[in-house]
Amino acid sequence: MKKVNILLSAFNGEKYIEEQIRSILAQKDVKIHLIIRDDGSTDNTVKIIRSIQKENGNRIDLIEGENVGYRKSFYLLLCARDKNSDYYAFSDQDDVWMSEKLIVAIKKLECENEKWLYSSALILTDKNLRKISFRSQKNVRQTLKSFFIRTRLSGCTMVFKPELAEIAGNIQISSVENVSLPDHDAFLCMISLASGKKIIIDDHAYIFHRRLENSVTAGRGIKKRVLVEYNRIFKRKNSYTNAASMLLKKKDEIQINADNISFLKNVMWSNKNRKARVCLFFDKEFSSGIFGADALIRIKIMHRIY
Repeated sequence: MKKVNILLSAFNGEKYIEEQIRSILAQKDVKIHLIIRDDGSTDNTVKIIRSIQKENGNRIDLIEGENVGYRKSFYLLLCARDKNSDYYAFSDQDDVWMSEKLIVAIKKLECENEKWLYSSALILTDKNLRKISFRSQKNVRQTLKSFFIRTRLSGCTMVFKPELAEIAGNIQISSVENVSLPDHDAFLCMISLASGKKIIIDDHAYIFHRRLENSVTAGRGIKKRVLVEYNRIFKRKNSYTNAASMLLKKKDEIQINADNISFLKNVMWSNKNRKARVCLFFDKEFSSGIFGADALIRIKIMHRIY
């Protein structure tokens, strides 16, 4: 069986984390090694994890860390990954996985040796796992420029190969504030697409994804959606310029082509250089396929907080 290293960042997750951990441990036809980094929880999260850890021996490792925010926490997990694993996956703390989630992804990745990353659709639920909707990923535009506007793939569905984990896990993030880091899942997509490797996108869902009101990245209702978008535009400063800088430092390892290097340089300098901003603003290929998202990113560029 293939060994899969699951990377889970937890914070005050006492309500649902046991259910999620047990759904991970119940994955069929794979060998599981779960690494959980607690991001400074103040509830019973660590106590619950330790209890399950006692039952499962060396299948679960727990890192008790200080609160640095979920973005930096996931990067720290990548650094702490089990380097002897065949595959890697991210996990949220409050989802529930179907038992075949990982093996389906592995089979698809093994059929396409040149690809590094898999992502699937998901079933959105309320806190009681009642279905709200189905989120399809099949119409995602797979270009590097698109992912510098909006990442429409969900990290909790991703399974990836050691080559991708190695590149992402060696990125230096210590000097970057959490709010200015690119999201861990977005950055994996950027690495993959910058290297010319398309992402395997499965339109089937193998995960029940709880959509909670206190979610940092999303939520239900118009007011929450507006707040999320406002924070994405005006509170998240310099995350894309940092992503471009991080990629360019790895350009030889990733083997980024000349066109993408030129684009990444425009992104990296866009907050300081008018010519770079103009190039991005009028680049017709700089599009996610969603008019609103394209317009909002150009607002960030105009405000020099891209």
